[in-house]
Amino acid sequence: MELILAEEQRLLRASAERLIAECAAPRPGERAGAARPFAPTVWTKIAEAGWLAILVPESAGGLGLGIVDLCLVAETAGQAPLVEPIGLAAVAAGALAATEGDPDRDRLLDAIVSGATIVVPVFDEGGSLALSGAARPGAAVALSGTVAGVGAADRAAGFLVAAESADGPALAWVERAAPGLDCRVAPTVDAGAVAALGFANTPARVLAGPNCAAAILAQAYDRLLLVASAELLGAMERAHALALDYTKTRQQFDRPIASFQALQHRAVTDYTQIELSRSLLYQVCLLADEGRLAPGLTSAVKARASTAALAVTKSAIQLHGAIGYTSELGVGQYLKRALALSSQHGNDAWHRRRYARLTGLGG
Repeated sequence: MELILAEEQRLLRASAERLIAECAAPRPGERAGAARPFAPTVWTKIAEAGWLAILVPESAGGLGLGIVDLCLVAETAGQAPLVEPIGLAAVAAGALAATEGDPDRDRLLDAIVSGATIVVPVFDEGGSLALSGAARPGAAVALSGTVAGVGAADRAAGFLVAAESADGPALAWVERAAPGLDCRVAPTVDAGAVAALGFANTPARVLAGPNCAAAILAQAYDRLLLVASAELLGAMERAHALALDYTKTRQQFDRPIASFQALQHRAVTDYTQIELSRSLLYQVCLLADEGRLAPGLTSAVKARASTAALAVTKSAIQLHGAIGYTSELGVGQYLKRALALSSQHGNDAWHRRRYARLTGLGG
């Protein structure tokens, strides 16, 4: 499937490419190929570009765009690659904008889209997160349970937590400094971080109750999977491009190694994986924006993108030969980013099982 962009989307992608190129430019004294940690100055530029407001309706002060638009930005960010949690924050803003009844919603939403506050969504497929108290918007409740693999928790001022209440699913706001919240941060290979969160009767505030939380949470989770897949797509695209450039300049037996048939076959296989991932991703994004998303499709996208990105980035290193395994060459950071993103929100095996379960193919 070829994605035909509207004029506004072409402009969005072009502006994203310019900004990402500026953010990814070499910094004084920086070692070539080094993974870059979170940078506050980059985050400020991201917020000023309006990317965090892409999924927020215009009535709430956002851009009123769709997941296709956010994925175009995320794909470009994956080519840098950036570890800044663009997708996490943008999806959190979109979910928050869909809630009603909380008096502090607009203030928190403004803080997210302006870049002043980082808020990330927290999902636990194991269902261990539970609320005690009345799950009505604005109500004060207590949250208990544990969840692992929360991205950007080290930078977050708070969390939008999907939890179960006695009445059904709910979306709650928890401040990072809330009593009873244990946040254990661990670094990832791409210079980012994930955290394990433990809630022990932690004070929380309900943003959406059972009457509307299920739809908000389902949409937010699907969007997280699509954005992560778009970043994986960008990472494998760039790694493949670097490998092709190298094979055109590396000489062996008095000719470029790109002329070797075995390497040409490898390059074509990698290109096919990239294009299959791109086609599935944007086809599902279009269905999501049109409200025609079938259960399990976003898991199919995440599973394919995770598998393909790991294969393509590993292949890119191998096509560079021995130098590809050194930390001095930039191609290695794309494998590191693919490793981190492929495990985010569940790895390929987990999403294949989820797809089978949701589609009834798992027996």
